[in-house]
Amino acid sequence: MDHRPGGPKYYQRRRRVRETTTTGRPNTAGLQPTGRTDVVDVRNLQLLSDLESCVPVRLNLGAGALVEAGTYSVDIRDLPETDVLADLEAPLDMLPDSSVSHINAHHVLEHVSDLDQLLDEMHRVLIAEGTIDIRVPHWANPLAYSDPTHVRFFGLYSFCYLAPIELQPLGRKVPTYRVSSL
Repeated sequence: MDHRPGGPKYYQRRRRVRETTTTGRPNTAGLQPTGRTDVVDVRNLQLLSDLESCVPVRLNLGAGALVEAGTYSVDIRDLPETDVLADLEAPLDMLPDSSVSHINAHHVLEHVSDLDQLLDEMHRVLIAEGTIDIRVPHWANPLAYSDPTHVRFFGLYSFCYLAPIELQPLGRKVPTYRVSSL
């Protein structure tokens, strides 16, 4: 069986974007279907209610079975704890711009092939005062290379490449990429 995101057997279970709110009215908070209804399944209707009420939400990307109070879990795995079943390789179009106050991305970025797209999405949905907590395994950790689902590796300076030189915290400066797009 092909379990890769987008693989032929992966999306045979129920997948949908809810087109109505908990009251049965059409969505008005930018939660319209995007043509990729096979990759998003909003299971926790409270998330839709919060977004319609313009309440900034907190997301836990790639949460798996780890439940964190006050956050909505987003995962590609079909688990009972998952609030939003979604492929992080695809845009999170069901989330309006500036609708998220905090994003946890703990041990998930190493699994994403299109890191630029996911970072752009995180930037798009984050409010101006929002925060992102990113944790990734260091490339020298034996578990980083042992996990066959890891598609990229991170080192001490990896995220410095995304920041302007004047904001790079370490003594060694690296070239910057993507700064103009953020």
